Amino acid sequence: MALMPGGMVVTLGFLIFYLCRNNTGFFVFGIAYAFRYKHSSKARLLVVVAIVPLAVTGGVLRLWIIFTSAYYIGPVMAEHRPHVLLSWSVLTVLLVAAIGVDRYVSRSRGSWN
Repeated sequence: MALMPGGMVVTLGFLIFYLCRNNTGFFVFGIAYAFRYKHSSKARLLVVVAIVPLAVTGGVLRLWIIFTSAYYIGPVMAEHRPHVLLSWSVLTVLLVAAIGVDRYVSRSRGSWN
């Protein structure tokens, strides 16, 4: 439990709820990718299971970037437009990286498709 500025108390449960609620994009794109590009059930299940740590990592990275930019640049970075831009940027970079890693692993193994 931590006390944030303004008296807001943040618990681990709240952070987990916040990270999962705001990362539905990872789940939607991950499930669509699994069923479009993976042909075996094992590969599809592996991609769907890998979405969870990717979404949590994305949420933590997104919040860290927003908090850090608000601290060093100013509170304007926590407003709606920069917040959304940073969030979409993190989503795009992580999804492109994950797809690139998956394609590389699929080519080297050959049987995970």
